[in-house]
This record gives sequence, structure tokens and C-alpha cells, in this order.
Amino acid sequence: MNDSEIFRTVKLFALALCIGVFLVSCGDNSDKAPVPGNFKISGEIGGVSMQDVTMFLTGPETRSVSTDASGKYSFAKLSNGSYTVTPVKEGYIFNPGSTSVNINGVDITGPNFTATSSVAPTFALSGTVSGVIVKDVMISLSGSGNATTITNAIGKFGFFGLANGSYTATPALTGYTFNPPSLQVTINNANATFDTFTSAEASAGASAVTYSISGAVSGEAKQGVTMNMTGAATMAATTDASGRYNLTTLGNGSYTMTPVKPGFIFEPTNKTINISNANIKGQNFKSVKEAEKTNAPVAETVPIEAPQSTALSNVTAATSTTINSGASTISGMVRGAILQGVTLVLTNSADPKFTNIATSDATGSYRFTDIANGSYKVIPIKTGFRFRPISVVLNMNGSGVIAPDLTASNKNPGKLMGGTIQGVPLSLSKVVVTVPLSLASKEIDGGVTSNLLTNPQGITDDGTNLYLTDSYNHKISELVVATGVLTTLAGSGSQGGMDGTGKAASFNRPDGITNDSRNLYVADTSNHKIRKIEISTGIVTTLAGSGNQGAEDGTGTAATFYNPSGITTDGSNLYVSDQANHNIRKIVIDTGVVTTLAGSDGTGDADGTGAAASFNYPAGITTNGSNLYVADAYNHKIRKIVIASGTVTTVAGSGIQGGTDGTGKAASFNYPGGITTDGSNLYVVDYGNHSVRKIVIATGIVTTVAGSGAIGEADGTGTAASFYYPNGITSDGNNLFVADSTNQKIRRIE
Repeated sequence: MNDSEIFRTVKLFALALCIGVFLVSCGDNSDKAPVPGNFKISGEIGGVSMQDVTMFLTGPETRSVSTDASGKYSFAKLSNGSYTVTPVKEGYIFNPGSTSVNINGVDITGPNFTATSSVAPTFALSGTVSGVIVKDVMISLSGSGNATTITNAIGKFGFFGLANGSYTATPALTGYTFNPPSLQVTINNANATFDTFTSAEASAGASAVTYSISGAVSGEAKQGVTMNMTGAATMAATTDASGRYNLTTLGNGSYTMTPVKPGFIFEPTNKTINISNANIKGQNFKSVKEAEKTNAPVAETVPIEAPQSTALSNVTAATSTTINSGASTISGMVRGAILQGVTLVLTNSADPKFTNIATSDATGSYRFTDIANGSYKVIPIKTGFRFRPISVVLNMNGSGVIAPDLTASNKNPGKLMGGTIQGVPLSLSKVVVTVPLSLASKEIDGGVTSNLLTNPQGITDDGTNLYLTDSYNHKISELVVATGVLTTLAGSGSQGGMDGTGKAASFNRPDGITNDSRNLYVADTSNHKIRKIEISTGIVTTLAGSGNQGAEDGTGTAATFYNPSGITTDGSNLYVSDQANHNIRKIVIDTGVVTTLAGSDGTGDADGTGAAASFNYPAGITTNGSNLYVADAYNHKIRKIVIASGTVTTVAGSGIQGGTDGTGKAASFNYPGGITTDGSNLYVVDYGNHSVRKIVIATGIVTTVAGSGAIGEADGTGTAASFYYPNGITSDGNNLFVADSTNQKIRRIE
């Protein structure tokens, strides 16, 4: 090989090498990163709230997703770049508050967060009274906190929202003694339970121990003020020249003191006083001339079209609060059965008065502009439609936010009957969620900062809103489900029996509630009355019941009841579970005429017609227009009454406590309470089993819809969810709503 051939060979080798290098660099490259836009960020939420946390992603792309039941989330198809992940859920804080990650050719795993409640933890105390009397025993709590409550129909009682510390419970009821006289327990980062109190009748011939309530009225009217007292006893006294008064010979119990003198108002307007084996002193009031009274300003309101299952009547006009500097947009899409003309209401969690409104266009698109940084909720509203989700929570943090899609479907076309929407069988996924609650701004402005609900009992739906008996707050509340806003429709918050308008009226542990779309009808249990409330005005009147215990038929206040509990209506008549009389009463709404439809006035479980039938503390009651269905609590049965004849039969329940599903009498219940119907099925709150049961009316087949059977407050599906002595139940035609009494919550079963 000569020099030229060697040179040629070297050049060819060099050329081949270059080509090889070029092909390697430009070839398959399968070991390197895929093309931009194909990466993923994933992680999870731990702690006290894992599901339905909204995860916001900002950076080269802006997105939001919700965590699943195990707290996991994922953002897919992302480009290279720097991103920030931020978790948001009302009522919770997260550690860390946000995490920054950088995608550089690989997926990112593990931006994890831990959720904790944004409020200080509180706990519950519970207990039981057994013996000869179990219901309506007053339990006074003292120690690290002071409160009172009364036992329910099976002797159970509870106190909630308590901090760590030592507490003493003392039972009291005139004519009875209790062993032991009091019990002590300590809360240490967990709920606690008292041992059982046993009741007995006081010894015959023993002289009754009585107590007194005394105090004084100061200010511009001292002498001649009438001190009206209601509650465990009703009496009055008049103040002397120095303003002093004294009411004597009082037994243990709860009393409400109200000072009255024409031309004057008093601070406070009334007081609730509890006697527990001691005289009560220092119950003082201050008088002011009526002319000096000033009225708080009334917030401007704007009417909003009714939503799919609730109405936003009188939403407070927008008064924007800037959370942080900067402003941007919130946008989103409505999809499904309707696109155009959906009203979107934007609220701000930090400012109850903030409201902004947008309307979707022909494509379903909507937009809110000039929105300050902060946490917001978007609520879709359109008459005749429902939306999933009902609302979405978003976090504005210096850039535009795109909300998750809202999907519309046609609302159930059922009709109002028996205080519930029925006519079309419910199709339930059995998913149980807690309805978020907040006080209306006018309640906050009025200084109402106590528990939102205290032992809610009854619940009814008029096709627009829910209405609740907030039993231990002695109030009737309106609940707008889409917003979770609670407003007091009637009731002062103190025990009493006064008719009046709104908060000028008073109740005493109201229980059952129903409606005919214009009026609410309430079983005012401890007043032994049936009350009527005009929904549009809040005017409260007494429809029937003298206020004294009894079982007399008659007209209006000439009739008597004894702890009326459940109530329903067919539009012309009311039907009442007169619980302690063990019978079912009928009231003609137009005339107030009260008659007994079924029941013998004594305990029993006999089927039969009219007085030949018997009940044992009947509780909830509902109707389909032709028949009544009664939760016969102490018989552990569900009974049917033909309205036209008064004939009573047993639909389901063996009569023995239990929680077995089955057909008719092969099934068992444990103190069934609230009951409602969709026209084809009955839905029963099985109080002692902490669950909700379904009965097919045509066959009597009983199944469990939701509830594990154990005490709890977990959301979930079917038996994965839990309740704590639930009571009332109703439907909006699409979902069930349950008054989860001891959890102080309203739960929705979808």
C-alpha cells in the first residue's frame, strides 16, 4: 500500500467515524427524556383530611385537581419547568403550605402534605340515665366548662365542643332522685363517657326541697317591672322600689326570665337560668327608655334565582375585601344538560359579606375578573337543574385560576308531599358527605358566635331550602344547601313559648318539622304545642295545644298534647306523633280541630283500627298522601296507618332491638327515629344503630343505605360512613339529608 492509498484509507475511516457519531447523536435516543409535555407530578395528603382536597398547580401551566379517598393526586402531561403545588380545603391548614418542584426531563413524585384542623380540637362527653324515668332529665355540667342539657327518649345525653379538663355532671328532675347524685370525668385529648345514673321516685311523704331565683333591675325603670318566668314553672313577680325581685318555691330545672314594662327595653332581653340543687342569685337586668333604642343597619340585598335544590334569596351585596395585593381572574365551564344562563355565585371564606356574580354564556363559559388573592367558592345556580359538584373551592394566588368543570343535570320532577320531595324513586350512590355550614352575615353582625347547631332534630325540604329544628338552641333555622349558610327564621335562642315574629318568638326544644311550601309546622315538644311559621315573614303562631300535658281532643289551644315529636302533612291536615301519649293525632290546618286517629293512649304494639291499635313512644312520621308511616321507636317497628280508616299494620321490624336487614318482620331496628319517603320507598333513621335504612313499600324488604352501625362522623360510601345518634331525615328529590344530631351536623346522602 503506497502513501496515497494509506491517506485515502485514513480519510474513509475518519468519514465513517464522523457518520457514526452523527447517527448516534441523531438516532433513536430512547434512553433520554421523552418529548416536553409528557411528565407527571404526583403526591398525597396525610393527616385528618385526605379526600377532596383541592390541589392547585401554578407555573408554566395552571391546573387544579382533587385528592381521592386515599389522599392521592396527580397532574399529567406537563412540560419542563418550575411549578408550585398548593393544597386548599376549608377548615384545614397544610404543612407545608405549598411546595415548589422543577421538572427537568423526569417525573416528580412526592410533594406530600399533612392536613390539620384549622380550629382547636374539642371533645364530647356523653352518658345515660336509667331507672324509672329516663327522658327529660336535666343534666348540669360544671368544672372546666358549664352547660346544661336534657336526656332524650332513651336516656342518652351529651355535651360537645369541650376542651381538656375535669367535668362534673349532676342530674335533676322534680320528684325523682338519682344514684349517684353526681359523676366526675376528665377529658384528656379524647371523648369521654360518664358512668350510668339510676333514677328512682322520691320517697313518699318526703317534703319537697325548693329553691329561689333573685336579682334586681337597674337603670331608668326599677319599680313595677314585671318579671315573667317560663320553663319548668310559669309565674311572675314585680320589682320593689329598689328594683329587687324574688321568685320562690322552685324545683330543679331550666327557667327563662323576661322583664317587661311598657315604654322600656331591657339588657339583656331575657336570661336562661338553671336550678340544680341551689338558690340562684344575682340575675340582674338594666332598663333603658324605648325611645333611646337604636336599630342596627340592615345590609342591602339582591335577589338571586333559586338553585337546583336550594334558594339564595337575599344574597348580601358584594363588599369586596382584599386578602392580598394583586387581582386576577377565575374562569370555568358549565357542561351537561344546560350551558347558557347558569348563575355562578362567588364567595370568599374570609369575608362573609363578599359576593360576586357571573352568568355562563352559550358555550357554558364564565369568568370573574379583578379578583383579589384569597380562598373562594364558586356555586352554580339554575332553577330546575342540579350540579356536580355542588360547589368548588379555589385559591387565588397572583395568577388566573381555572375552576374544575361543573356538570348540570335535570332536577328530579317530584312534588312536595309530607315535607319532602317525592314522586320519583331516588337513585342513590350512597355517598355520604357533610354539608359545610356557616352563619349568615346578619347573624355574625348580630354577635351570634355560638355553635352553629346544637342537637338538630327535625329537617324538612320545600323544594327550595332546608329547614331545621335546632333543638337545644330553641330555634328554627333555614339552610341554603348550595352555600351552607344558616339563618335563624324564628326563635330567640332561649326556652319559651311566646308567639311573635322571628327572634321575638320562642320555642322549647322543638323536634319534628314539616311544611306545605307556605308554612312550616313544628312539634314544639317541651311546650306540648304545635306551632305554625309563615316562611315569608317568620311570623309564629300556636296552631294547637294549650301548653299543658294532656291528651284532650279539641280545637286549637283547647286540645292538649304530651311531648309531640314527629309531624307531617298532606297539605290539608297535620299528623302528629304524640309521643308520650303513645298515639297519632290529626289536626285540620284550616280550623285547628284536633282528633286522635290511632292509638290507645297507653303503651303497646297491637295492630288494629283507631283506638284498638297501640304504639310505644312513636317518633318520626311521614305520608304519601294516602297512608302514614310511623317510626314506632320503643317497639322497634315501622307501622303503617291508612288515613281514611285509621287501620294500623306493621310494615317491618321484629319488635326486638337489632340491626338485621331482611323482609318485613324478619328485619330489626334499634329505636327508629326520623322517617321520610320518595313515594316508593321509606328511608328510616335507625337512631340506636347510627344508620339509615331503606324499606321497599311494596315488598317490605329492608336494607342498610348508610352507616357502619358504630358511633362516628366519617364521610364515605354506604357502611363506610358513620353517624352519631342521627334523627331527622328528608329529601330534595335527588338526595337524602340527615340531621346527624349528636355530631351537630347535616349530612347528605347522594
